[in-house]
Amino acid sequence: MIIEFAVTNFRSIKDRQVMDFRTDGQIANKHMVDNIALPKDRSHGNSLVKTMAIYGANASGKSNFLKAIYALEFMVTSSDSFKLDKPIQTYEPFKLDKSSLNAPTIFEIEFIAKDKKRYRYEVHFNKTTILNEKLDVYELDKKATFPTLIFNRTEEKSIDWKEGKDFSLLPNQLLLSKAGTNDVPSIREAYRFFATYLFYAAAHSIFDAGMLGITELILSDKTSENDKLKRLIVSIIQAADTGIKDIYTSRLEQSSEEMTEEDKNTNIKNLTKRMKTVHPVYENGLEVGKTDFDLREESTGTMKLVGLAGIVAQALDDGSVIIMDELDKNLHPLLTRMIIGLFHNPDFNRKNAQLILSSHDISLIDNTLFRRDQIMLIDKDVQGNSSVKRLSEFTGISRVKQLEKWYMAGMFNAVPAINDYQIEMN
Repeated sequence: MIIEFAVTNFRSIKDRQVMDFRTDGQIANKHMVDNIALPKDRSHGNSLVKTMAIYGANASGKSNFLKAIYALEFMVTSSDSFKLDKPIQTYEPFKLDKSSLNAPTIFEIEFIAKDKKRYRYEVHFNKTTILNEKLDVYELDKKATFPTLIFNRTEEKSIDWKEGKDFSLLPNQLLLSKAGTNDVPSIREAYRFFATYLFYAAAHSIFDAGMLGITELILSDKTSENDKLKRLIVSIIQAADTGIKDIYTSRLEQSSEEMTEEDKNTNIKNLTKRMKTVHPVYENGLEVGKTDFDLREESTGTMKLVGLAGIVAQALDDGSVIIMDELDKNLHPLLTRMIIGLFHNPDFNRKNAQLILSSHDISLIDNTLFRRDQIMLIDKDVQGNSSVKRLSEFTGISRVKQLEKWYMAGMFNAVPAINDYQIEMN
């Protein structure tokens, strides 16, 4: 689980902004207790929210905060292959202030990995160079005070770390990335958190090939250990009232030359197998058989749901973190609520999987679905700088029942300041 993420000088974020997933001390842990993960180890600190919904106007910076987490994931999992003298692709400083154009970008993250330990990782970098990289760990079953240093790497290539192992490291490569090609016990689980247990899905495509690919892999796995994931995927799709009774994969035989133009223009062409959905057939109102549909015959919303079902099932099974930009895109609001509800349900979410989402669906700003410390609001000032604030930081709203109306009225900011008089037609 992510405990805290901070970002400085990245895209629309100029000043250091913190996304805090700890519960707000002003809201009792017994309030909507299923929505939070209570710490089992003293070193983990406060309780953490299982889901976080991010709201803001278009171009306010919602996607940029989520992309910042993805940028860090990309650097950790890929920088070991960066070539000499090549620029660091994720260096995208704030462009609307001259003082930021060449200043470092800084990513800071605290998280709980699969070894149950709490880690703190920090990276400072510019266009070509990792200026500082530091990884700390909190010892298990100790009160969360000061962490223990695993390594600290500076621009001068000086590396202070207890492992003492030496790597050939280019200026644009992260030391943590070396865990992907070298088995180093002290950094192994911190690397795995990014490489295996963190999934990011962008909002720019109708449905994401990565999500569909995960669903395809799960459905194609014939081992008995995977049966529960398959059942969960099918049950999610059935519960969504899609009319689908089952879903399976069929080997894609046609060559690229035989593909239709529709295939070539969609991400579905990248799948090695074709997913098939099973629907009932009726006669005189009675079910008399079944027929198969190719997934491409389904609606875009159903295709997104099929992809979502795979990554949600996987996350609930292994306790991953899912980051979804515009989760509600192409989904009915009740289906979005259903997905969020799975993460709040202790019968399904036994390993404290975490869902971080952005949305424009104001019906989700509901105090029967989220605690106030589960809603983040992102706003942009006149100079183009994005800032983040949690709903729980606003005073005097604990008894407000219709928070979505307050939000739409601009009481919490994070809404567009629309000026109809600026619209011209000559």
